[in-house]
Formats: sequence, structure tokens, C-alpha cells
Amino acid sequence: MTMINLIIFTTNMIIVIVLMVIIDTIIIIFIRITINIIAIILIIIITTIVLITITTMQPTQIPPALIIYYW
Repeated sequence: MTMINLIIFTTNMIIVIVLMVIIDTIIIIFIRITINIIAIILIIIITTIVLITITTMQPTQIPPALIIYYW
């Protein structure tokens, strides 16, 4: 009876450790995804600011193809 209890305890501990590792990896993946999303948003903001400055500084000299090329 005590042997069965010990086996159940060890399997429970192994399951808990595996679950903790899985949760940790999920948290790390979520942090990486959020960092990537923030980086993409910053890149989009920077590109829009650059496009706005280009179009406002010299509106006549820039063809529309160049603006599409910047995106």
C-alpha cells in the first residue's frame, strides 16, 4: 500500500514539474510574441512618420510609385 502511494506521489510530482515547464515555455513564447508585435507597431509608426515627412517636404518631386515602394 505504501509503495502504491509512493508511485502516485512521484507521478504527481513529475506531472507538476512537466506542467510548470510547459507553462514557463508558453509564458516565454507570449513575451516574445508581444515584443515582436511592439517592434512591428514601432516600425509601422516610424515608416508612417517618414512617409509623412517625405510627402510634406517635397510633394511635387515624389512620384506615387516611390511611396508604394517605401511600404
